Amino acid sequence: VKEIDVNEPRYTSTVGQKFNKDGSVRTFPGNTVISKITPDMPVYKGLVEIQDRLEALDSAGRYGFLPPSSFHMTVIEGVCDQVRDSAKWSSMLPLDMPLEDVTRFVLEHYRKLSPPRSLRMRINRASFARLLLIILEPADDATAQALRKFRDQFANETGIRFKNHDTYTFHISLAYRLIEMTEEQERPFQELQDEAGPALSASYPVIEMNPPVLTTFENMFRFDDIC
Repeated sequence: VKEIDVNEPRYTSTVGQKFNKDGSVRTFPGNTVISKITPDMPVYKGLVEIQDRLEALDSAGRYGFLPPSSFHMTVIEGVCDQVRDSAKWSSMLPLDMPLEDVTRFVLEHYRKLSPPRSLRMRINRASFARLLLIILEPADDATAQALRKFRDQFANETGIRFKNHDTYTFHISLAYRLIEMTEEQERPFQELQDEAGPALSASYPVIEMNPPVLTTFENMFRFDDIC
């Protein structure tokens, strides 16, 4: 019987999917609708500063950090080539359909939609646990209604409607946890979480988002517009 090495890292499900054990990014192609966080947006600087502080923590090597050039708020989850599950796929398409054909179908139907031109979001809180996230919420009723209408229209057109469609949490991802951590290792992240959420919210009370765009990706480091 093989003895268990208590010092052997316990990897999360992200390893082998979106990242490798050494923290390098893996191929994980798909499509998604996002609102990009670009350097001209005031909040971009604040996010980079928070990410720099997270990367300086002792256990930061247990996370796979995303480049600031990839920062975005997901507006609508699309499909991923390696996640061929009916709950995470279009109800209008077969599960074995090539991703390129799925994306072509999505693009065709996306062109029938009118994405909202104005989205005003605000920071709800920071969540620094298995994922390092900044949680967002609509800053006004107009944005909430625009997002709901757009997401419903997209789902009706493409057949992509996940179980959390009506409860989806908008967020900006900063990093993915790769290796499990002890409570002691997690503590600095929790302390920074409690500080970062209110600080970002105070500095950026309303975030004027870029309009949503349909994108494709080969991995989590880059998202390319296709519409």
